[in-house]
Amino acid sequence: DEVVQREGNLEEVDDWRSRLEVALIMGKRNVTSRFRTEDHENLPSGSYIEEGVVMTEGSGRDSKRFDFYMISQTMVLGTAKPTLYSVLYNSLTLSRHELMQLTYRLCGMYMVFAGVVSLP
Repeated sequence: DEVVQREGNLEEVDDWRSRLEVALIMGKRNVTSRFRTEDHENLPSGSYIEEGVVMTEGSGRDSKRFDFYMISQTMVLGTAKPTLYSVLYNSLTLSRHELMQLTYRLCGMYMVFAGVVSLP
């Protein structure tokens, strides 16, 4: 009776595992890169850089492993510091753009600050 119950649990785990979507994204705040507009202004909050200065493994835009810079905060004084995000593992059904939007939106979910933080 106990063996049958364990086999049923294993089937549930396999079913759950087949539907699980996970993304492992590493954020690096301490970067020396800076990005500006052509008018030498800070990029607006939510801007991201995904081509030219970042790494992509695999077949370009379809790759599940990629890096991108994001400016999540609005800077009035000084230079906006971007955060480098590295998507190390991704089984989500989201597109790259949707994943970057999700990352940006998570920066605004900090409970003790009403604004947008640099890392979610």
